[in-house]
Amino acid sequence: MKALVVLLSIASVIGCADPERFPDADELDADQEQLDADQEQLDLPEDQWVWIDPGRFLMGSPDDEAGRGDNEQLHQVELTRGYFMQATEVTQQQFEELMGHNPSRLGCPRCPVDHVSWHDAAAYCNELSDQLELDRCYDCQEGACELAERFETPYECSGARLPTEAEWEHAARAGLEGETYGDHDDLAWWEGNAEGNTHPVAELGPNLWGLYDMLGNILEATGGLYEYPISEVIDPWGDGELRVYRGGSYSHGPQHVRFASRVRFEADSSLVLGFRPVRAE
Repeated sequence: MKALVVLLSIASVIGCADPERFPDADELDADQEQLDADQEQLDLPEDQWVWIDPGRFLMGSPDDEAGRGDNEQLHQVELTRGYFMQATEVTQQQFEELMGHNPSRLGCPRCPVDHVSWHDAAAYCNELSDQLELDRCYDCQEGACELAERFETPYECSGARLPTEAEWEHAARAGLEGETYGDHDDLAWWEGNAEGNTHPVAELGPNLWGLYDMLGNILEATGGLYEYPISEVIDPWGDGELRVYRGGSYSHGPQHVRFASRVRFEADSSLVLGFRPVRAE
């Protein structure tokens, strides 16, 4: 903008241009503000994906962790495949643009989508896979979705899908042990600071791997099943019918806003639930 103002001044002095043909300073400032806004829109964290390396980590919680549930057995897990994870929870705007409706009862366009069932989240992932020209990971019929029959585990699908519990906890911890990031208010919207509502994604800082709101804001669906085989330490998935949600939410206290906290729901339950996808490519 400064360069343009200088050129306009020179043109006026040498008489080769009529200053009235050019926008005034206020108009130029407005144009620059719009350009800045457009650039910010292009760089929104919810449009970004973070690569997560494979690795080994301790999943679950020790016996003396505050708020620990009896379904959090501490065990070593190895993930043999890396994956991309969306930097934020799926927003209401993202969901509506792809699915044509917004089921949310809380928040705003850039707040995480809420009141989404596990089936709704899987259907979104399929549509996202189509958009990215990747394989669909789920077979969906009459509103019910399951892992596609051609895959024995979710890890085999290259398209967009829900993270397994192990993938979610590995990404949330970002190499840390313990129960949380430290001070809840720094990286998580929870009952102590959220004032009874979800908040726009990425208003608080990211974890060490660049992921926002992994704890708090909205409970996140995983592709894992609740009966978790802790003896299966390589690329685990789970068994049974109940689905698992992680991370706690804006309405939860410290007991649930922890890396290891597990909450189970029926696959068709929506309540106040959200999600974020992962993909292999």
